[in-house]
Amino acid sequence: MVAHDQSGTSTQLRASDQVAQIMDALYLQSGGGVELAAAGAPLSAIAERADRVAQWSRNPLGHIAIDARWIAPPEGVSARGWVQAIARAYRSTTGAHAEQPAAR
Repeated sequence: MVAHDQSGTSTQLRASDQVAQIMDALYLQSGGGVELAAAGAPLSAIAERADRVAQWSRNPLGHIAIDARWIAPPEGVSARGWVQAIARAYRSTTGAHAEQPAAR
């Protein structure tokens, strides 16, 4: 969900656009603002919260539930910093800790 190269724009603007696109995609995938009781309140620890969002993003239909409250950047964290934290957690979930697809 990232736009192709747009000539005539700065690297910083392109990076900002990509962060916005990632945040929009996560928000829409999480239900677009619907609050789920099953998701519970977001964790306050940034790394743990990012890890849960990353695990969910690998399998949004699995057993991990999150909603828009989890997607919103934690207090004191920029959108860019939040996307970076989720990306770091996503990369670290590629091994044995990665969520397995739901059985069908």
